[in-house]
Amino acid sequence: MTRPYILSAAVLLISTLYPTAVWSQPQQSFAAAPMLLAQNQKAQQTISKEQAIRTAQRQVSGKVLSANLVTQGPKKHYRVKMLTDKGRVKTVVVNAKR
Repeated sequence: MTRPYILSAAVLLISTLYPTAVWSQPQQSFAAAPMLLAQNQKAQQTISKEQAIRTAQRQVSGKVLSANLVTQGPKKHYRVKMLTDKGRVKTVVVNAKR
């Protein structure tokens, strides 16, 4: 046999064995996909403004002046400005993730 025939025989042999090697690998299981999706959605959920205000009121007694949701990259938090019983303005930071 000459070299071109040996080379083409090797290519033919490899091409016939390659699909068998690919199909013999275990298939990925997508059964966990809904669970991962639910975890991702839960991680993205934020508490409501009212919940943030209640949390701030448990930390500082006084009157709520304002509450705003602040997003810094992937992090979210509420800044709740409160007027304390002593007449001072205090900002309470509340994590917005559940």
